Amino acid sequence: MISGHRQNWSTAEAAPGRAVAYWRQAVCEAVFELDVKADDEAPFTASLQQERAGPIGLSRIHISASQCITRRKRDIARSRAEQFELVYFRHCNAVLNHVGQEVALGSEQCVLIDSRKEYVLALQGESENLSVHIPTRWLAARIPEPEMYLGRPIIGDTPWGRSLIALLSAMHADSSGSEERDHLFAEQIAGALYLAISPPEERPSHYANPFIHRIRQALCDLSHDPGLNAALLASEMGISLRYLHALFAQAGTTYGQELQAIRLRSAARMLRDARFRDLSVNEIALRAGYSEPSHFSRRFREAFDMTPAVFRAKILG
Repeated sequence: MISGHRQNWSTAEAAPGRAVAYWRQAVCEAVFELDVKADDEAPFTASLQQERAGPIGLSRIHISASQCITRRKRDIARSRAEQFELVYFRHCNAVLNHVGQEVALGSEQCVLIDSRKEYVLALQGESENLSVHIPTRWLAARIPEPEMYLGRPIIGDTPWGRSLIALLSAMHADSSGSEERDHLFAEQIAGALYLAISPPEERPSHYANPFIHRIRQALCDLSHDPGLNAALLASEMGISLRYLHALFAQAGTTYGQELQAIRLRSAARMLRDARFRDLSVNEIALRAGYSEPSHFSRRFREAFDMTPAVFRAKILG
């Protein structure tokens, strides 16, 4: 799908008595080859809303009744998809069989699944989830050996587990995408997932600390460019993209969080400075690196509890 384009599937469009068959076909079309079983006699409704978020895909799924989703070798052989599925369960009671282990999954949890491997996901009763479709090569460039963490429930019992779940929950609720936000979201997902699943001893050691200051300085110098992304910053610093994300993770942050904070501080400085009084808020947003003024205003309000215009008026009058 084209970035920013949204597609929808709903059993409301199915012919009478064909809801389950419609849903099976919709899931195969929207995600990849799967076998979906549900009780044909029981009332069954389901919907799927899918869109792109930069390099990743998002599927918001709601199902009214129990179902069993199976991906077998024959499905994998017929599918071109090579992607990880980071599934956030907003509401569910489920059991996953994947990579030789069986795990129970509940609401406000997430799990990483590899589409190149068989799995069975049994969902009991009504369920609602967000499936994040992540290209395997893209994630492998940011997280060392993600295959090590397949099928492990990620719950909010650690700070970074809570952060990842909160990020996925926010994305589930917010479908007002923009190109800038979508790329930031994708990078934040990679950083938060890395921190949530990797033991502290596997993260970069303390020797990397001095270098993070140089990276932050470079990020400050480049932050005014709306086209800046993590790959460009890594290239500027002469390091791999994976190492860049690892360094931010070791510092307890992510590329997206750092860039957002730097741009907001830059905008706040200009709004406080009488020398920029004649610049409109939109112009300040552009100078700070935001390509969309509405996105800037929303972020600024989240950070300062007021709009940029009110912020300026309180200081400059």
